[in-house]
Amino acid sequence: VLLIDTDPSAGLSMLLLPERELEELERLRRTLPHALEAAYSEDREAEQRVRDCIRSGVEFYDVKFDVIPSSPELSEFLGRRWYDLGDAAEEPLRNLLDRISGLGLNYDVVLIDSIPFYEARYTRMTCRASQYRVVVTTPRHLDVRRTNYMVKRLVGAGGRGGGIIRADELSRSFKLLVNKVPPHGWIRELVERGEWRQLGLGEIIERYRLEVFKTFIPDRDAFAIPTADVRRRRGEAPEFLRAEWTIAKRSVRGGEIVDSLTGEVVEWLGLRT
Repeated sequence: VLLIDTDPSAGLSMLLLPERELEELERLRRTLPHALEAAYSEDREAEQRVRDCIRSGVEFYDVKFDVIPSSPELSEFLGRRWYDLGDAAEEPLRNLLDRISGLGLNYDVVLIDSIPFYEARYTRMTCRASQYRVVVTTPRHLDVRRTNYMVKRLVGAGGRGGGIIRADELSRSFKLLVNKVPPHGWIRELVERGEWRQLGLGEIIERYRLEVFKTFIPDRDAFAIPTADVRRRRGEAPEFLRAEWTIAKRSVRGGEIVDSLTGEVVEWLGLRT
């Protein structure tokens, strides 16, 4: 599995890697913007520079991934490329994945973490590079409006700033995941019953025949957060912070939700044997 962090604030990267290591990788030019840049290069060292940007064997609890971390330079790279590449401005990530495949690095799954649609370039770039897209929203009014806006903008006539996904492709390749559902009350009841029109999502679900994961993420369940011991081993947590950093126990309920969602994702992707 390869994880790619396309958030210039490097949220996923910070979760998986120590801050000192991220700073060192940025200094060595081994983060996502440098990989994207190398993928366009034709010089002899380009392939090695792409390889160098893949941090292998990153362990998170008992699972290991390969990771291409992000950095603030990603914003500068996309700012330049958005104008330099013209209609191909949304292609850098897909170009990188093609380059990685050409190196013989064949991953079963590539997971791309993207920031919300308030900065459309990142969403459009990741959609271009992806076969399947999980759209995360919440039942809050503003987030619902943003989700509606994003989906409508992604569908259309094409061209930079216009639609990039065919309407008939949405039902196959997009799926909604509802996050931060209140533990009690009428909003939770609407989510449980799938009353999407009352929540404001009915229009895009019906128009584009979008599916919604049956599993939703409650607002107050604990998930995997590195404990004090993990962070101390990374050199991030001084001893005096130990009590404050042990918020982290994975709850039984949280584990059930992760297992349920994983099962749905595996079935959606057709990976179940």
